[in-house]
Amino acid sequence: MNREINMALRNMGLTNYEIQAYVALTSIISGTASEISVAANLPRPKIYETLKTLEKKGFIEINRTKPLKFTVIPPNDVFKEYRKKLKSNLDKAETELSMIYENQIPKVPAPLWILHGSEKLVKKELEIISRTEKNLILMGGFMFDNEISDLKKSLKSVIKKGIDTRIITPPYYTIDNNKINITHEFVELNCPSKVLQVPIYKIGGKGQ
Repeated sequence: MNREINMALRNMGLTNYEIQAYVALTSIISGTASEISVAANLPRPKIYETLKTLEKKGFIEINRTKPLKFTVIPPNDVFKEYRKKLKSNLDKAETELSMIYENQIPKVPAPLWILHGSEKLVKKELEIISRTEKNLILMGGFMFDNEISDLKKSLKSVIKKGIDTRIITPPYYTIDNNKINITHEFVELNCPSKVLQVPIYKIGGKGQ
C-alpha cells in the first residue's frame, strides 16, 4: 500500500485495521471474515469488529449468508460520496462563518493591514470594494500588472448595485514600461472620475 492511499483513507476516518481490511478487500472483491483476515494480515479476533465499522462508514457491504460474506463497495463510489459530503460540510461551514464575519465587520473600527506582495494587496483591495454598502471613493497612484481587468469587474458589480462610486486617478499609469491611459480604461464604467497628479501610493478614499 502506498503512502498516498494510506493518507487518503486515514483522512476519510479509517483506522489502521480498517485501512488494511479495506485495501485487502479491494483486491479480492468479496470474501469471508477468515479470507479477509488472511489477505489483510489482521488478527482473527479483530476482523469482525473492523468489518462492521467499515460497513457503517460506507466502505463495504455485508451479505447475510452463512458464513457471512463481505463485499467491497467500488472505490469510485466511496470517494465520490465522500467528496459530496465533504463539499456539503465545507459549504455549510463557509456560509455560517461568512455570516458571522460579515455581521461583525461593521462593528469593528477600520483596521490597518500590513500586506506583502501584489497578489495579497490586490485581493484585499477587491474585497474592500466588494463589501461597499453606500459609497466608494477609489484613489491610487499606480497599478499592478493585470490588475485593471479585475478592478473593472469589481467596480462594475458595485456600480450595478447603485452604489455611488467615484474615481480619482493620475493621467496614466506605467506598467511594464508601457503608458496606459486609465481614463480610457474606466470610461465604460460610466461613473464620475477626476484626473489629478495622485501621489504614488496604492489606494485611498473610503468604502462604506
